[in-house]
Amino acid sequence: MSFCLDFANKEDTKLLNNIISVSHFDFKAKINLILVVGPMGSGKTEYAAKIYKDSLVVRKKSFKVLGNVIKGNRSRVNVFFIRNFLDKRRFQDYPENVIPYRGGGKDKIDEIGFASSSFDIENLIASNPSCGTFIIDEACFYDERLIFVLNKISLNENILFILPTLLYNFRKESFNDTAKLLVEYSDKIYKLGAYCGHIDCMEESFFSYRYYFYNNKEIPAPYFDPLLIVGGDEEIESAIYPNYATRCSMHHYLVGKEYFFSFLKPFALLYSQGDKKFLENEIVELSTDVENSNFVNSLNSEKMCEFRAEILRNIVELPFLAERALITLFSEYSILSKENFKDLVFKFSLNKDYINKIFFSKEGKEFF
Repeated sequence: MSFCLDFANKEDTKLLNNIISVSHFDFKAKINLILVVGPMGSGKTEYAAKIYKDSLVVRKKSFKVLGNVIKGNRSRVNVFFIRNFLDKRRFQDYPENVIPYRGGGKDKIDEIGFASSSFDIENLIASNPSCGTFIIDEACFYDERLIFVLNKISLNENILFILPTLLYNFRKESFNDTAKLLVEYSDKIYKLGAYCGHIDCMEESFFSYRYYFYNNKEIPAPYFDPLLIVGGDEEIESAIYPNYATRCSMHHYLVGKEYFFSFLKPFALLYSQGDKKFLENEIVELSTDVENSNFVNSLNSEKMCEFRAEILRNIVELPFLAERALITLFSEYSILSKENFKDLVFKFSLNKDYINKIFFSKEGKEFF
């Protein structure tokens, strides 16, 4: 009998040692900025929503246990969720007091607001004086000032900021300067992964892949595709609005990075200095004779495995390559002035309707 009990205890101990605890959120932790990063579909927003749900339970506790999470009027168990204004266009069919997810689910949240800049966020913090935790979704979509505002407020008022966001763009590069500063100033970083979205792959992925579904083909976005374009959460067939997926390194197709830095950007710099022929010739070829462009020549010179080559060759069927290139050179790199940009668009009869749609997606207003 003693042997049986001893054996059972050993088995129970072994079982307990193999159990991994998934804890509720610790509002008592002495930290101020938590960064939650990962590609789309990795569960960043769901993670933030779980913190809000935990707060609904914890805020019912007595002052005896909540005293150390309260400073002045602010309690860290009072959580306020800030959504980006882009969500109003992205999730038009959802009410504003919910958090919608890419998979189609949603959670209702009472303490919620929208912001488009660091100034909006600052006002929301001031307007909710009892809240001591603020979740700021898609944090890297805001201006760099946000990080310094949050850092100062968190230190002065003991506010906790939880910042779910993409860290890398579809180019596999840091999303922007805001993303770099978020990493630098955060006290803790949680990195979430997701399954690769390719139908024949189950590897873990940390990259966001942008592609167009056009002419019944998957077409990877070129490196010089305008950076901020709002895409849907269901696959659409369009040459203007992209689709997004999570992909591993093998299935994240990207073309044109070498071309951009070897040809397109240097040509634009020469154009801004008065030597216009190189960029103008390239724009003509991108818009009317892409097979003879430096872009396609650069693609042909790359060594790649056969299945990648087949997908990447689809790029020649994507319309508006010249327009995409000029928008990036103008709005992201500021190499071309507004006058330069307009001159090239009119001189080569580029598609103003496409340009207007991209700028409306990016800024909420048309360019022409």
